[in-house]
Amino acid sequence: MWPFNSKFDGSNQTPYYQAVAAEERDSLSKDYESSSEESEPSSQQSGGLRSIRTLLCILTALTSLLFASVVIDQVSRAELQKTPVACTPASKPIQLKDPVGLVPEVTETFQAHEDFMKPFTGEKDAWSKLLPPGRGFVFVPEPREYGLNEGQETPWGEIFSVSLFHQIHCLGLLRKQYWTLLNHVASGDQEAALKESLKQQENTHTGHCFDYLRQALMCAGDMSMEWPRDEPDGSKRRHVDGWDIPHKCKSWDTIWQYMMTNAYNASKYDDISI
Repeated sequence: MWPFNSKFDGSNQTPYYQAVAAEERDSLSKDYESSSEESEPSSQQSGGLRSIRTLLCILTALTSLLFASVVIDQVSRAELQKTPVACTPASKPIQLKDPVGLVPEVTETFQAHEDFMKPFTGEKDAWSKLLPPGRGFVFVPEPREYGLNEGQETPWGEIFSVSLFHQIHCLGLLRKQYWTLLNHVASGDQEAALKESLKQQENTHTGHCFDYLRQALMCAGDMSMEWPRDEPDGSKRRHVDGWDIPHKCKSWDTIWQYMMTNAYNASKYDDISI
């Protein structure tokens, strides 16, 4: 209520104001102030409720967004696990049946064997016993079924070299050449030492064996962990000699049984280094 009385004269449409008595003005002023004071708490309460509602709406929206993002993330992870990863191999894998079959793995602990450390003498020794009959060559019936190219022809069928025994042959050859040259040097026979040295420099078989063994070792990829040895004098352990270390190996007994069953037994040679 405004503290004025307003009258409207319809003839000239000009409003005019009439003064109000002081007592009435004071009464009206008190009524206005009283009404303002009574209405103020109601206005503040309404504003507070609106603020709470707004805050609740914001919290609800944020909670919904968080929940939705978690659900989407879980669904995406599940779909990613179901989806196979597309990859292109460097070369087309060769699907072959294995003519040998499964060779079981066994745990072998490497130990020092003096018989294999002795110098080469030309006599039959422990190294010679590593080669089975046929010097590592075996018969493979129906070799094309295994994706093999033509083997070496014999009157009894095609034969193939087993890589393991090719590797042992190469190691035996290098061993023979090393000790032969060392013996010539140790005996003072310079002419024989020079002759042997020149012979091996021109021998392509020697270079072949070094490279073949390199690739064989990389192919096998033995990742067994080796720790330093215990020194006899109790000094700090620094040297790794590889002994007393367990390795996962193919069963030698199973390999030997296969070789004895399928060996080409008409070979004229039984020297590991030939």
